[in-house]
Amino acid sequence: SFAGGNILAINGNYGVYQVTDGGKIYLSAGNILLGQGTSSDNTLFVGGSGASSYFSGNLIQIPQTTGTGGRNGISVTNGTLDCFGGINLGRTTASQNFVRVFANGLVNMNDTSFVIADGGASIGNFVTIDQGVMTNVNGITIGNAAGANSNSMSIINGGQLWNRGALTVGN
Repeated sequence: SFAGGNILAINGNYGVYQVTDGGKIYLSAGNILLGQGTSSDNTLFVGGSGASSYFSGNLIQIPQTTGTGGRNGISVTNGTLDCFGGINLGRTTASQNFVRVFANGLVNMNDTSFVIADGGASIGNFVTIDQGVMTNVNGITIGNAAGANSNSMSIINGGQLWNRGALTVGN
């Protein structure tokens, strides 16, 4: 287990951060920032085939800042991601960024919002909930500006999404 810290930033290209085999990370007020500018192919993995794992943080931004970075994301399987500040996926012109929740994976949004394609010409960003659960969401926006195209959320194979706020598609 690890507790504390203000931030987890995975930048550059092909960065991987894994919490597996029962590992636990607590970023009490820390933000999770995946990719910056043109950074691509950075991934946070929570869980795996061993004991259930846990990761908590505040605001999650994928990518961290505006830019053209793509294929940055989070995968949760056999673990829990606790988010206390919302998720912004695919900011400005960033494309093909993702959040995937697989079997025995749980993403607890703790009464915060989820925005896919957070402004500008952000294309092809996606959320897949495949046998996993995303819960305590307070509002989902898919396509938050003109030019945000082909962004999606898929709930398949018994996956579950629990949203108590508005669902806005094309804002």
